[in-house]
Amino acid sequence: MELILNSGGLRYAVRNLTSPCYPVVTLSCPTEEFIFQHRGTGFGTDPDLYRCLSMLNSYTIMIDDHCDGRKVVAASVLIDHRNTTQHTLLSLPPKAGSSECLRLAALIYSFLVTFPLPYVAAPFQKLVTQLRTALDDWNNGDEMLLWVLAIGGIGAVGLSERAWYVGCFRRAVIDMEIRSWPEAKILIKRGLWYEPTNDRDAYDIWIESQGIGN
Repeated sequence: MELILNSGGLRYAVRNLTSPCYPVVTLSCPTEEFIFQHRGTGFGTDPDLYRCLSMLNSYTIMIDDHCDGRKVVAASVLIDHRNTTQHTLLSLPPKAGSSECLRLAALIYSFLVTFPLPYVAAPFQKLVTQLRTALDDWNNGDEMLLWVLAIGGIGAVGLSERAWYVGCFRRAVIDMEIRSWPEAKILIKRGLWYEPTNDRDAYDIWIESQGIGN
């Protein structure tokens, strides 16, 4: 019964962008070593945010390894890591400056990759609007900016904010003197990234930002 309540509460929190009402319940009891199997880089200095983004990074690599047959794990382990990570992310309070941009971008990423929802059901409109406002206080240099803008642009597919993100992405690559998609991708992959689902969407942003296509 506790597991059912936990799962239902997490789904409610995901759809409504609220902090989960129930503590996370796991079947395999992931340890700290398991959670931090793959630490992230470029995630800022906020310890709670860093921990959460590292968990997202670890889960992304685990899914990639599992799908490609490099390291197959039990379904219960995948579910536990996903639920623990999403619960931690949704439990993070709003931050300040660049940390808030990273938090919001991580939420968008989670709904694209780790806890995917259909565009019609995911709260992308709210997130890309909040991220656009938060970017006014970006103070972290260029290291992670391209990733934040790419994730925001992907989350804004079909929304009026899409053009704003593409325009900011274009200005950023000009300022950074980036001349090709492979160069841009190297910088974008400093953040959370899952190639099978993110590469094509990010390449579309690159094409739009270069004024190429129909």
